[in-house]
Amino acid sequence: MLAPIPSLDRLHPRIATVVRGARVILTLAAARHDPAYRRAQRVALSLARLAGAAILLVDRSQETLADTPHHQGPFTPEEARQLEKEHLAAFLDAAAFASVDVAVWAPSLPLLESYYEETVSCTDVDLAVLPDRLERPKLIELVTGRCIAEMAKSLVPSIPVVRVSRGGNLALL
Repeated sequence: MLAPIPSLDRLHPRIATVVRGARVILTLAAARHDPAYRRAQRVALSLARLAGAAILLVDRSQETLADTPHHQGPFTPEEARQLEKEHLAAFLDAAAFASVDVAVWAPSLPLLESYYEETVSCTDVDLAVLPDRLERPKLIELVTGRCIAEMAKSLVPSIPVVRVSRGGNLALL
């Protein structure tokens, strides 16, 4: 488990500079509890708390290729709970405890172009905190690639990405 980041001064100076300017930090969630998502969420929550930023939690739990592209949200934590998104409860509780505002966004398609590129085009995201690789990828991720952070950066180069490795190391892309 990653320890909370005690201060921005403990980060690499380039990462600290980007985080200081962030107002909204995007991170991912899914119903299938991939440890890579949890690591990135903990880092995003620590960074948001230190920067006074909000979090846009992109919930990938209802994605399907049998759908047309559409997004739902953003939802408040209370609305997300009413929609029975129990898999988000622990994160929403931790964010409330840390006094970090959260909005939940739900894309419909499991492609990076949908859950990342279209999401950031519809919202005011300043920074993304994403896993380096998924440990329990879906079939579509095995086909399209498991390196979420690098793929996200290549799709939307204007948004900085903090990549969280399996060991908890951070890198700015």
